[in-house]
Amino acid sequence: MHGAWWAEEADANRQTPDDSGRARAGPELDGPDAVTAGWTIDTATCCRSHGGRFTVVHPGGPVTWPRPAAVGDRELDLRAGLSDSFPPAGVLEVPEATVTGARGWISVGDGLVLRDHTWYGDAIEEECSGPDPAERTVDLPGTTLSLLSDFAEVSYGHLVFDVLPRWSLLEPAGVALDRVDHVLCCAPPERRDYVLELGVPRDRIVWTDPSVAYRTDRLLAPSFPGRRRMLPSWAADALRSSLGVPPAGSGRRVFLLRDHDRRVVNDAEVRDVLRSHGLEAYDPVRSDEDQRAVFAAAELVVGTAGSALSTIVFCAPGAAVLELLPDDHPFPYHYTAAVAAGLRYRYLVGASEHVRADHRSGPSRHDFTVDVSALDPALAALTVPQG
Repeated sequence: MHGAWWAEEADANRQTPDDSGRARAGPELDGPDAVTAGWTIDTATCCRSHGGRFTVVHPGGPVTWPRPAAVGDRELDLRAGLSDSFPPAGVLEVPEATVTGARGWISVGDGLVLRDHTWYGDAIEEECSGPDPAERTVDLPGTTLSLLSDFAEVSYGHLVFDVLPRWSLLEPAGVALDRVDHVLCCAPPERRDYVLELGVPRDRIVWTDPSVAYRTDRLLAPSFPGRRRMLPSWAADALRSSLGVPPAGSGRRVFLLRDHDRRVVNDAEVRDVLRSHGLEAYDPVRSDEDQRAVFAAAELVVGTAGSALSTIVFCAPGAAVLELLPDDHPFPYHYTAAVAAGLRYRYLVGASEHVRADHRSGPSRHDFTVDVSALDPALAALTVPQG
């Protein structure tokens, strides 16, 4: 069994990065985020009351969201609900924590859930009723690292945005991987290769069972990247550096095919317009090309809001993205990802066949219509050579 890294790294507790990218001594986590409410707590409270220690790698701070550029005569307020700051990001170590396999929620003490390590963040008690009950508990001796997050076991987009960037926090935080005994992982089955490409030791991976709670002797938990639907620039940089691949060509203009949920009603008409501007159809599910290589080679990507569009983080800085955004799906995932990755983002609002009064129930399933009279001039503008 591997030893405990924190025994040798205790002096690195509560750190922020210096100019070298390594961690240095920093301030205590405290203030308005350090509030206990109901059945959840935050990282600061965990550190004070449950023996946790947090090593900061990215100190967080204010963020300015530029107004997203809409094409056509309709706009959505994609900045509504976005925070004007990012929290610190780093690695939490905590003794005797339990991790649920279904969501990756971390609980300490009498079952208090660490809300800032979930996708829901501070909204968790409003939007969730509590942890999912486990059918059984598995004990993991020694040191366990968690690379889990809500929805990532079934959603490629959540895997890319919410899980994979966490790996980059470990080395700057002083985590010695040879002293980690188990790594809790989840991913859609067809994308488990991304987890292995990060460098996660295959012999220590525990692919989690949704019905199981994992009780740990000591847990290492890298931070959720940013906040939900808010990807920070460090996460985009980490994805490119750890999982980027050489581009498959150059100057490609790609539109993503989608055959489920949020389908384009006037698909044939839209495809005609796209082809007239030199865009090629690309199906990330059926193509033999690595989607990262395709996006890395693209000067323009057009696609419907959905997991496949998350691959824009592998586009080269300055590439253009046009998101076809149903009005029943007004979520800023790809807008904030484009900002983080340094891309030129535009969106075109489409009319959904049904618009829900409350979008907290999740992604839209309804098909929508694209205004081709707005699409054509938008593509003309986006395909003008830059410089």
